[in-house]
This record gives sequence, C-alpha cells and structure tokens, in this order.
Amino acid sequence: MDYHKSNWPYKWFGFWKEYGVEYINFPSVISFLDNSINQNYKKEKLLSYLRNGKVVAITSHSSFPNPINGQLRYGTIAMQTDGKWVWLENICDLIENNILIIPDDFLQWIEHNNYIMPNVSDIDISKLEWPSILDTKDLR
Repeated sequence: MDYHKSNWPYKWFGFWKEYGVEYINFPSVISFLDNSINQNYKKEKLLSYLRNGKVVAITSHSSFPNPINGQLRYGTIAMQTDGKWVWLENICDLIENNILIIPDDFLQWIEHNNYIMPNVSDIDISKLEWPSILDTKDLR
C-alpha cells in the first residue's frame, strides 16, 4: 500500500526508506513532500510543539542522513513523543526547510492539543507504538 498523509495508519512518523537497507520497507519521504500543504502550516506553533516532545531515545545522527539530499550530520538525534505519537526530531528541519508534511491524524492531534505539548513526564514508553523493521512489509 502506498501510504501518504491521508491514510497513515501508525502513531509514529519520520522513518524513511532513504535511511538505508534496514529501512527498505518503510515509505519514501517523497510521499510526504508537498509545498502547498507545508506552506499552510502554522509553522511556528507546529515546530514548537514538535521540538518540545519528550525525548525517549537518542542515537547517532549519522545513522539518519537527510532523506532528501543524503547529507550526513554528526552528533545525536532523538526520538520524541507527546504521549501518543513518536517521531524523529529531524522532521522539524524537514518541515522548516524541505516542505515535509505530516499525516492528517498527527496534525489533527496537535491541533486538538492547541499546539501545546501535553504533560508526558510520567509516560510509560512501553505503551507507545514504535516503528518496527519487521512489521513494515506493506509500507512501500
């Protein structure tokens, strides 16, 4: 199935086939690029929300090159959550500088929260939906 912003069935976002062979069954970032939609976002509020997510994991940024231009970055990259959704922090850069769009359900959840990050200090991360390389056969 070809997933895009209107039919994304997961509560995680930001893992792309462009990250390498381990991610071959994940969607292409190209399916989530749209200039007209991106330009209509309330970007300051959206990016503030995303940047304020609780960090639940950190790994090497070099494992996740820019999926659009392949540029490697150094340092770390975090996985964040708002208690319902999980995302890689680099989606902020891709929204701000590369016309990335997010799934409709994700945006509606953020709008439902009035762009204010819920209190997730006591979140049980084992109850979050995590991306799995093994469970992505139909993501392409």
